[in-house]
Amino acid sequence: MSNMNTENNCAACKAYNNSSGSPGGRIKDYKFWFLEHIPEPVPVKGWLVLRAKRHTEGIAGMNGEEARELGEILNSLPKILKETTKAAQIYLCCFTEMVPHVHFHFIPRYPEETRRTVDVFLLQKEVKEGRVGAIAPEEARAFAELLQTKL
Repeated sequence: MSNMNTENNCAACKAYNNSSGSPGGRIKDYKFWFLEHIPEPVPVKGWLVLRAKRHTEGIAGMNGEEARELGEILNSLPKILKETTKAAQIYLCCFTEMVPHVHFHFIPRYPEETRRTVDVFLLQKEVKEGRVGAIAPEEARAFAELLQTKL
């Protein structure tokens, strides 16, 4: 397995080498993937980002080993995340346009959240713009630490 290519200014590759923007740091290192809380400001407690360790552009760029491990992660992580957050739903998003490096967002939608589907993803933009309050970094960090014990 090759290390991530940081020479192309890829934000995901930089995240692999520096988890300081993610509350609680790296939650789990898989063989081909790594899992973190979304970097601050955090719009939703438990909003996780799973990134490929290897610089891989888009879903079509994954190799067989990465795809197999992703399947294993998808079989367990959403269940653990739903149980831990008590969310009504766990959304999974992968757009790879703003950051072409393949990554997946796991977003808990809590029962009190009135937004659905893609509207929940827009919370990230609204928090960055200051229109919606962020989750306290300590709360996100505590959640990341709790999740580490369950994975």
